[in-house]
Amino acid sequence: MGMEERSVSRVGTIGGGTIVPADPPSDAGGRDSIRDSSGSGFLLAFLLERGGMQKFFLPRPEDKAEVRNDHGGLGSILFQRVLRREDLASAIDFVDHTVIPPGSTIGKHTHHGNEEVYFIASGRPLMRVNGEEARLEAGSLSVVRDGEWHELVNDTDVNVEILVVQAALRRQSDQNVQRDHRPRI
Repeated sequence: MGMEERSVSRVGTIGGGTIVPADPPSDAGGRDSIRDSSGSGFLLAFLLERGGMQKFFLPRPEDKAEVRNDHGGLGSILFQRVLRREDLASAIDFVDHTVIPPGSTIGKHTHHGNEEVYFIASGRPLMRVNGEEARLEAGSLSVVRDGEWHELVNDTDVNVEILVVQAALRRQSDQNVQRDHRPRI
């Protein structure tokens, strides 16, 4: 799967799925009012104003979204981008906090130019990576390497909660590197 056209608005499409706001902001000011014209977002503008890198990141309700049919999967997931590549000097593209309700999946997709780690915070999802399958549990990790495909299935009766960390193989503006699989909120 190469670079795809994705919406970066609060309502749009991604990877063949649909994203809708889970908790829209209560006012039109605030975060969006200082978003810069490049679309790099509030946090980058905040950091540039303050002249340094932030050390603590608190969850913001307006950063949450419901993603339907993520990567062609079934059902909806609740998604929150916790860190963006602009927040760090390393090759990390993003850190996401995601809740996958019972019956929902993150569809099968391939990574190019990056690696991704799923840390299972709670639940017991079925994870498939390049044809291998494992039932993971809290505290488990799944690593997806460059060129590999993966999918996550929540076939249990409780929510699965994960942290997703994606890192680029090289830190440059290579057009062929898939940097993000979810929209910037």
